[in-house]
Amino acid sequence: MKKIGVITFWNGNENYGQILQCWALQYFLKKEGHSPYVIRYVPTKYLQPLKAFIKWLLPIRFVRSIKKHLLYPNQILIEKKHLQQNERRNFSGFRESYIDFSQRVYSSLYQLQKNPPPADIYIVGSDQVWAQLLSNHNNRSYFLDFGDKTTKRIAYAPSFYYQEYPKELQTELKHLLSNFNAISCREYSGVNICKNLGIDATKVLDPTFLLRKEDYECLAEDKSFIGDYIYVYSLNIHNAEEIRWHELEKVGQDRHWKVKATPARGYFEGEELFGEKTEYIYATPQEWIKLINSSILVVTTSFHGVVLSIILEKPFIYIPLKGHHTDGNSRVLDLLKDLNLECRILTERQSYNQIINHVIDWSDVNTRIDHYRTDSINFLRKAI
Repeated sequence: MKKIGVITFWNGNENYGQILQCWALQYFLKKEGHSPYVIRYVPTKYLQPLKAFIKWLLPIRFVRSIKKHLLYPNQILIEKKHLQQNERRNFSGFRESYIDFSQRVYSSLYQLQKNPPPADIYIVGSDQVWAQLLSNHNNRSYFLDFGDKTTKRIAYAPSFYYQEYPKELQTELKHLLSNFNAISCREYSGVNICKNLGIDATKVLDPTFLLRKEDYECLAEDKSFIGDYIYVYSLNIHNAEEIRWHELEKVGQDRHWKVKATPARGYFEGEELFGEKTEYIYATPQEWIKLINSSILVVTTSFHGVVLSIILEKPFIYIPLKGHHTDGNSRVLDLLKDLNLECRILTERQSYNQIINHVIDWSDVNTRIDHYRTDSINFLRKAI
């Protein structure tokens, strides 16, 4: 049995994929007989002592609070609404019940280096932890730049997000990666970034795929969502037409399917974009799994929305992101290519109805997943 400290994203209150990848890796490692825990790393921005003192000076804060309430009343209402929605999601309750953490909260690389979390092995990943650029010194934490040199260092399925790493940071990146005992990435682009630096890296599945359908069905909330419905998990969209909403709405009307939706914060705030007839549900992580599992169709811009649909064998449609965030599509496009599911991508050449009418061969999909899952598990076992 190995004591394993995992550093990843864990403290968001809206991103269901983030919390489930965190849980899934820990759950898998426990089933393997190890003792994993998540390192509670919450980096804070550096403040000079004088600035920190001014910021927390009571009269200044009071004046700012009054100014905010007087000049931006709508923003206050929006923030209050989001707070209520996140209380409903209850991510904190999920973390408390299902994830083991370090006792200490670390807020900087310095703290991790001065008093390293005790472990036989450190693992970084999954999620977009390697998108945290090394131009910020504290982000070296996500490259395991702390702890005893004899402690094993493993990267399991971290994502760079970028197709190419900034050239001015590549020398530092190579130095940090050279200290790892084993490296894997979630996308082919990440593997290529490593290999272009002369660093060996393996392509593996996201940790949510280390578990099977029955694991998520056991975790899912025992709650009924009645009737045939389309489930829209909307992340990183500014307006309804980014998912061709009017076309999707007509599909639902023609087939007598209702629409349920869960907006969530990704790169920016999630909003209720699909009209008053849509039922908005601010689900707990357990309810989120149940919502996918009980739906007749999942429509999403989310990587993990796609992943859970595949694991639970639910028909889905993926809408690629546009604009500044197109690099975030690669993890989904790589996955769908590997599983021969590229037909589930909404493009200008395809309609919703065309995709819906295409029946997924789940036997073929599961055979492909089993192959990649075996390779991913073997990577972890060998590395540990």
